[in-house]
Amino acid sequence: MAICIYIEDELKKLSKYEYGCMFDDGEFLTDYDEMFKKEGNVVIQKIDSFLKHKAGMCHDASLYVHSLLKKANVMHKIVYVASNIPPMYTTHSFVVARDDDEEKWICIDVFASKDCIWKTEGDCIDMRDVIDQRLAAWLTEDNNGSADVETYIADGLPDGGCIFQTWHKKLMKMSEPYQFERRIR
Repeated sequence: MAICIYIEDELKKLSKYEYGCMFDDGEFLTDYDEMFKKEGNVVIQKIDSFLKHKAGMCHDASLYVHSLLKKANVMHKIVYVASNIPPMYTTHSFVVARDDDEEKWICIDVFASKDCIWKTEGDCIDMRDVIDQRLAAWLTEDNNGSADVETYIADGLPDGGCIFQTWHKKLMKMSEPYQFERRIR
């Protein structure tokens, strides 16, 4: 894929990163059980922290991928989804980017696929198609099949280095609601 030429080396590095969370007391955890037991606020990492830890969560990765694509002047959008299902109220973000050489859109979702490129069914000529496919899969895999979510699309992301709640509020100011068609893979 032509778009990956711009960021191919970085995607290879990111494919080896671990999933983990930074907390407001400075502790960084990669063990799921420990993350869910931990008291305190999750922090969206600054890019340098994400690169230093070689670990993070989807929002940290989306922030970094956004910075790479912006630098390479590649057309892209960030998609953010927030579950309305208690008690976790899970969130997720990923990046969709336009591959002008291939005349299609791709989904860059670092922790959701081995090579950081989430596989779609067929070529996605329309941006909505790749977004809708990824969201439908996320609902099935990570939201108990429920469509009880809020979804947003944005041109960028707030800087990291703040607690998740603050980052979320900033993101809401710079994004717009997105309505998708549920397509099951």
